[in-house]
Amino acid sequence: MPSQIVHRVLELLSNANLLTEVTEEEIQGPEEDTSLISEVGSLLYSEHSDLRRFLYYDAEYLYEEDDLIRLLNEFAEATDGEWPLQNAQADWDGLQANVAFDFYDQHISWTFQQESDWVSCEFYERIGALAQQHLPGVFVNLPTSDQCACHLYLPKEIATEVAFLAMLNEEPELDHPLLMHVFAEVQRLGWLVDVPFARQICGASSPSLLEAWLPGHVMVRSLWTENSLLASRNGSDYYEGAIRDLAQLTRGEWNPQQVWCTNDEEKPGISIAFDFRNEHFTWHLAPAASQVPETFSAHLTLFAKDFLSGDFVEVRMNQGESAYLYLPRATAKALQRSSSER
Repeated sequence: MPSQIVHRVLELLSNANLLTEVTEEEIQGPEEDTSLISEVGSLLYSEHSDLRRFLYYDAEYLYEEDDLIRLLNEFAEATDGEWPLQNAQADWDGLQANVAFDFYDQHISWTFQQESDWVSCEFYERIGALAQQHLPGVFVNLPTSDQCACHLYLPKEIATEVAFLAMLNEEPELDHPLLMHVFAEVQRLGWLVDVPFARQICGASSPSLLEAWLPGHVMVRSLWTENSLLASRNGSDYYEGAIRDLAQLTRGEWNPQQVWCTNDEEKPGISIAFDFRNEHFTWHLAPAASQVPETFSAHLTLFAKDFLSGDFVEVRMNQGESAYLYLPRATAKALQRSSSER
């Protein structure tokens, strides 16, 4: 539930000494569902804490050049002195913007596309790059349900997890406890990478962000919907590609040869065949779309158990998609135990 996410975000902020003098009861947060922004914002704007790390503004913000400077100042002020913005100037012709300022002993100049009164993704790219390269912290996006934008300026040590939790908080249909456990495990394995600030804001979906956080370690596919089953020669090409992509997650441990998929006229459905370690394998998927996920996952699970050192873990996403990760067997079993205990 969202309140579990709120609890964890507040715990991370408290552990980073960003919620000084806030009580344990306040950190535990509400027992019922609540808005992450309202809960975090109320504490960051309280007399107890560092309120400068919280930005909230109308993203349809820009009407003249001075608005660019004001927005730049808001980001700089959120760093509580870590970004001493000086001599800021802006020039904007309605299509392209130029922003320049002094940063310690450097003169920094940005030129980017700015074609409307909405803050452009290129502006966020420049902000994110500056923080990543020159500041102790980075900016993290908290998604909103309207045209407002909300960000936190956080130490780099906790920024990735807060960004991940903020994404989860906007996806109530996802299995939050499982994905939070997945995050902890892949973080322990050292697989996570930072997702750029602009990527968190512009055109980001939960599957694409998951792939961005775990490049080369996750595959997101629509493997069980009727549309995917019927796509591209009634699914044959589709599942051939899925097998190859899943094999890539094993980093060379599973190297299937002679992969092919076909519709079986005598036995309706799709047959997936491949060779591996001098053996021939055939998986059959029934034609009913509702049976595809269980059948495919069952074949994949048994194959990994018998022939690989790790296991595939499936996480159901939104819009008929599944995310597959290939994890060390002990890690996969820990996730399965955690899921079964709930």
